Amino acid sequence: MRFIRWSTALGYAFLGLFLVLPLIFIFWQVLAGIGEVYTSITDPFYINPSPDALANAVFVRPT
Repeated sequence: MRFIRWSTALGYAFLGLFLVLPLIFIFWQVLAGIGEVYTSITDPFYINPSPDALANAVFVRPT
C-alpha cells in the first residue's frame, strides 16, 4: 500500500510539473500580451520595448 501511495503522489507531482505549471505560464503570458496591446493602444506615452524598436531608437544625451 505504501508503494501505491508514493506512486500516486509522484504521479500528481509530475502532472503538476509538466501539465499544470506550463498551462499557468502560458495563460500568464497571454494575459501579459493582452495587457501590452491594451496599454500600447490606450497610453499615449507608451514606450515600445521590442528589440527592433530599441535598436532603431535615437538616443539623445541629456545636456
